[in-house]
Amino acid sequence: MTDTIYAANSYSNQIVAYDTNTFAEKFRLDVGENISTSSSTQPFSTGTLVASHDGRFLAIETPSGIRLLNIAAAIPTPSPAPTPAFAYPRDMVFDHLGTHLYITTGTGFVWPYNLSTGTFGTPYNVRGDLGGADIAVDDSYLLIAQYLTGLTQGRFQKLDLKTGLVTNINYALARGETGAWNVAVGSNGLALGTGTFGGSGWVPVRQIDLNTNAISIRADASGSGFGAFSGYVRQETAIPRSADGARFYFLESNDSSGPRFTYSAVTNTFGSNNGAGNYLSQTNAAVSRNGALLITRIGNNAKVETAPNFGLAHTFATNAMDSGVAFDATRDLLYGVHTSTDEIIAYDTNTYAEKFRLSIGEHLPSSPSQFSPGLLVASQDGHYLALMTPTTIRLFPITVPTSTPVPLLSAASEKVHGSAGAFDINLPLTGPRGVECRSGGASGEYTMVLTFANNLAVVGGARCSGGTVSSIMVDSSDPSRCIVKLRGVNNASYITVTLTNVSDSIGNHSDTVLSPSMGVLIADTTGDGSTNSADIGQTKSQSGQAVTGSNFRQDINTDGSVNSGDISLAKSKSGTALPSSP
Repeated sequence: MTDTIYAANSYSNQIVAYDTNTFAEKFRLDVGENISTSSSTQPFSTGTLVASHDGRFLAIETPSGIRLLNIAAAIPTPSPAPTPAFAYPRDMVFDHLGTHLYITTGTGFVWPYNLSTGTFGTPYNVRGDLGGADIAVDDSYLLIAQYLTGLTQGRFQKLDLKTGLVTNINYALARGETGAWNVAVGSNGLALGTGTFGGSGWVPVRQIDLNTNAISIRADASGSGFGAFSGYVRQETAIPRSADGARFYFLESNDSSGPRFTYSAVTNTFGSNNGAGNYLSQTNAAVSRNGALLITRIGNNAKVETAPNFGLAHTFATNAMDSGVAFDATRDLLYGVHTSTDEIIAYDTNTYAEKFRLSIGEHLPSSPSQFSPGLLVASQDGHYLALMTPTTIRLFPITVPTSTPVPLLSAASEKVHGSAGAFDINLPLTGPRGVECRSGGASGEYTMVLTFANNLAVVGGARCSGGTVSSIMVDSSDPSRCIVKLRGVNNASYITVTLTNVSDSIGNHSDTVLSPSMGVLIADTTGDGSTNSADIGQTKSQSGQAVTGSNFRQDINTDGSVNSGDISLAKSKSGTALPSSP
């Protein structure tokens, strides 16, 4: 009799009436008992709802029998909509300003959580069954994947965070498609979304122009579909993105090869499909802040790869992280949930050394799926982590612990002079730079020794600004010394060595330790930054003398003798100089 549709809501145990012109809620009728049951979706069972032809009555089948509800009697005094309760969280996203966390739910509400007050605000009633969500670059709206559909249409929805108004972005459902699943907002004014399927099958990747709301299918996507479904992706495909919105990571579910690929918002192109070799329906993934790294957790194993071609960067030990993963949005940090200890562990993505741990406060199951306990997201400003647990949403303020730097006492360039032994050229930590005047041979080989105030516990790695590191070791006879062997060092140049992830025996730590600069100028025995007649004369004056601590600089070829070979080498290098004075 009226343009009204009635639907039973098992969460509130009410029948809700909607206007079919505006789809606004009109009123509610209390059923009077709990109608939630596992068989409520089956025909001729609990939950079956019929309306009388005269528009006066509704009949609903309940666990206890048949209940008749008088619509006409209820309309003048409809039951007010109940105060919603937070339940069935799905996805979470922080705004860029660091003021709110927004949480979509299966009951159709979006809950804003105020980070400064630690309280929920009034929820937005989007209605339906909400899935993945992302936020506009200017924080003006949420873009939401709506799981519920019409007979032939699915939809994504824009929720205006200032007014609460919802804009529907409708699209025609593909064959077998049953609703929207996930969506990601790019830095290029476009969003990409995925859907679900009634069973197991492929769905399109859809593009949304965020300025016009025009929606289209991306036929050039690298999904695993073929034939008529070329470029389509498996249902329930996840789309984590980088903090800057430049890189998306598509992970298809329900395929044993684990199809996955990336998308660049900078070039508006998709990377090639690369199989993970395992089902991705029970996995977590994330993209680093600038889109350079991808983390994929499958079961109890996690690995970091480079984008877009999936080059292996690091493999974590089994069970190191077996639940949610997230990259920090402002720092080179990676967070992973470790369910054996119920902690979130932070790792440095330069060295993959552990930085710190956060206690979760309750037990978390391992190997979660999308939108389930274990979902971990990082705030856009790097100040918070949000974790979905079996009981609630837990928020963790992030304060990266600081530590006392590892104190460096001295540095030297060391070479062995035949049977005369090893001699060091001091590299001052301050003041004029030290000059290495001895030859590194055809391969430009040198050894830098860094001596610290305390014994070293960990040295994660090393790099050289003007050559390559061939080996690094802590001196077994003196653990306060770190020996770095170099090759490919050019003459007439300055170099520095950087140690990474350095810790000493008393707990001091430095992410990086920078050596003093070393000038390399063969035959500059005087150390003034130029090889000239003064150096040749000095070398001649020591010719025939035994190599000692006072004249080892004149043994330019380090053979253990100062002789004509050193004089010839000095003459051949005459006229060379360092780029600037030591």
